[in-house]
Amino acid sequence: MARIRLLEKEEVQPGETTWVQFVLAQPLAAVNNDHYVIRSPMETLGGGSIIETHPARRHQRFRPEIIENLKIRCEGKLDEIILATLKNQQPLERGKLFSRINMDRGALQAATDSLVRWGQLVAIGEGVNCLLFTDSAWERLKQNILTLLKDYHRAYPLRSGMPKAELANKVKLGPSFQPALQKLITEKSVTEKLSLVSLIDFEKKFSPAQLSHIDNYLQELSKTPYSPAPETILEPDLLNLLIEKGQIVQTAPGIVFSTEAYEEMTSKILVYIKLNGKINLAEVRDMFQSSRKYAQAILEHLDEKKYTRRIGDDRVLGEKIPPDTSK
Repeated sequence: MARIRLLEKEEVQPGETTWVQFVLAQPLAAVNNDHYVIRSPMETLGGGSIIETHPARRHQRFRPEIIENLKIRCEGKLDEIILATLKNQQPLERGKLFSRINMDRGALQAATDSLVRWGQLVAIGEGVNCLLFTDSAWERLKQNILTLLKDYHRAYPLRSGMPKAELANKVKLGPSFQPALQKLITEKSVTEKLSLVSLIDFEKKFSPAQLSHIDNYLQELSKTPYSPAPETILEPDLLNLLIEKGQIVQTAPGIVFSTEAYEEMTSKILVYIKLNGKINLAEVRDMFQSSRKYAQAILEHLDEKKYTRRIGDDRVLGEKIPPDTSK
């Protein structure tokens, strides 16, 4: 059982021909170019041949471009059929495209290779799993991604890039997103680092006020390096940028050491453990003339890094050694 949607006429008279789309009550095994007959309980109503077994969507009625696409699928040359099939749904894996066209595989392979060479198709990957786009669809996708990144950089000039998951969610390519992104990386249009995607020519730029805040903040950290309590408050993006650039180390929420102070403290703590077998919080506090708050923050941070390991109230050497204390 099926309903018939007339795509180019309101009704069909006996002897007329038109394009239709069937809406089946249940799946039916069929391939392109199969013939069919339409029957009612009383009589034969018509017949025809199947042009498209897996339409990407319900076709809109009275749309000339849809009718033209179907005509090409029916009567066109092989390269025209390939392009018309892809326009209905893309990207498609090469193997799925071949299945939908249902013609000689060797001829299809040669035709798609030729279309790729002439720039009418864009191929991502190799073999039957290779993704195929029409050139116009790929260009639209590429410009969409580049625009999304440009807008993100404008909104967040101090961030290294847009989270890849966020970009993928906006682009809505599903599993095809990663291959498409990799092609843009290969083309040197974008770059990816630590799951952050940015335009290849993106550079972070500071305003004079931000540079002044950074200078003040770093100077205040150096005044009491082992008990830092800077009065200058940095916006989160600036703080994260200093962490990323390796100028500061955040050991706990609200507790930040300059990298120089952090490395000095780490080195002295680990040397002490090597000489004495262990160290406790009070010994760390007295070693740097700081408070329990800062001693606890750096010890817990070293535990997280596995440079130390806690046993009761003491710390012993962990399974990892930071580069500056490896000797």
